[in-house]
Amino acid sequence: MSSQTFNASAGFHVANAGIDRTISSSEEICGQEKNRIRAANAPTVTLLLCRRDVFLREQRDLHAALDAAPHVATPHAAWPIWQTIMAMVFVLAGLGFTRMSFEPFGLDPELLRLSSVGIACLCSYATAELLGRNGLQVLVLAISATLFVLSLTGLAMLASVRGDLFALHLQNIPNAAEGGGATASDQALAFYRAAAPKMELFLILLSIALELAAGLALHQVRVALKGRKPPVPRESSRLEFVQQELGQIQAQLVSLLNEPDVFEHEYRRNLAIGLLAGVARHTAAARNGWMTFALLAILGSGPILRGQTIDVVAALDYTATSKATNYGGTAARTENIDAAARMIECLPQGSRLTVSAISDQSFARPLVLLAGKIPNTPGQYREYDQIAAARRRLAADLRRIGESTAPNFPSTDILGFLMAQGITFGNSPRMRHVLVVYSDMRQSARPLDIEHVPAVPVNVALATVAREHLFADLTGVEIYIYGVHAVGKDVRYWQSLREFWSAYFERCHANLRTYSMTRENPNLGGSR
Repeated sequence: MSSQTFNASAGFHVANAGIDRTISSSEEICGQEKNRIRAANAPTVTLLLCRRDVFLREQRDLHAALDAAPHVATPHAAWPIWQTIMAMVFVLAGLGFTRMSFEPFGLDPELLRLSSVGIACLCSYATAELLGRNGLQVLVLAISATLFVLSLTGLAMLASVRGDLFALHLQNIPNAAEGGGATASDQALAFYRAAAPKMELFLILLSIALELAAGLALHQVRVALKGRKPPVPRESSRLEFVQQELGQIQAQLVSLLNEPDVFEHEYRRNLAIGLLAGVARHTAAARNGWMTFALLAILGSGPILRGQTIDVVAALDYTATSKATNYGGTAARTENIDAAARMIECLPQGSRLTVSAISDQSFARPLVLLAGKIPNTPGQYREYDQIAAARRRLAADLRRIGESTAPNFPSTDILGFLMAQGITFGNSPRMRHVLVVYSDMRQSARPLDIEHVPAVPVNVALATVAREHLFADLTGVEIYIYGVHAVGKDVRYWQSLREFWSAYFERCHANLRTYSMTRENPNLGGSR
């Protein structure tokens, strides 16, 4: 009977196969849960996309309406000097009248001053507030009429008192000639008894008239000051609301679309923690250092710890200059789309992909054409390579979406795109960031136009960029620029344009790997 030895190295292969099987099953569970989350979020995402489309159309209509509306110059009406003077005169008169009324009572001087100011301003302020809150012109007219009647009545009462005084003077002339002192005193007392009610009524009418006049004058001053402000169009208020709604919808869409990836990252993290905990537990039980080293090496080489290794952003020029054609009649935009699709078909596994358009407002209104991810592993089934399938699907989607989008943007905002992309890269600092730009690089949107010049003034252009704070934070980002055609330009312009962008990316601390007229595939670390 023959004996057969068992190779001790089989222990390593058993452990390796067991961990591979565990990781493969875990990735299948993770993928199924991601699909479930994506399917559950699909109705809400569809609803939000419809709402976003409605608001985007309304936003375009509002922008068109505001652009078509005649420009209303800011009014430069003169300060309401007359109304201001009258308001001050009436308030001061009311203050003096109040002090005159309180002085016979011997009140404290400080209390008298404070009370006089408060009472003088009370009714005038209340009248101005009533007119301002109500806004009825009828009420203004009624107060004006009341003020007119009170003024006439007060003048009439004062004139009556003056007439009585004149009559008393006439009566005292004969008495003075005859020496009738007692008769003159009686007549004076009778005069004061008759004039007292008239003066009392006159003072009442005067007080009311002063307060109403001061309030009306204050109201007129406030109305005149409001008229100096430019009117806000109704479209502007609606546009502000629409932009706020668009921001909220975009935030909800990003949250729902990122939910499967968030789940995957959390799932992979917990799986790695669980595997490491198992390693520690078995190591403590076996007390053998070689087992710890072997299991950690297996985990380190497995796909579970690789995750997403590269963040690729492709930028396609959709401005009017991308309509330029070569000798074969093919537009630059079509060549850019085809080159970007070929690049996608060679992306490394685990890559995250975003394809955006360069427009005339790349920073204010970013346009994302495509977003996706290349899986980390080919999957459980050999018959279906999910890495190759994802590359083909994303490339086909880009060709379909890219050709259906027209290059009708009048100017090129490359600087705005780079500013926005620098902010986006900053949100994932631990990834390797790659930016692939397919454009003629002719920046023309405000505040820098280097397209409509015979040659780019590099130093002047860089000074403008610095003054406008347009140097993007692209630290460590790998830059590949393709399709910088020279249609309509000469060699001098092309060379100066390359010098400008080389200096710009150096100031942005980026790594400019390629700047070329052609459209070859960038070397991003290989593909399988």
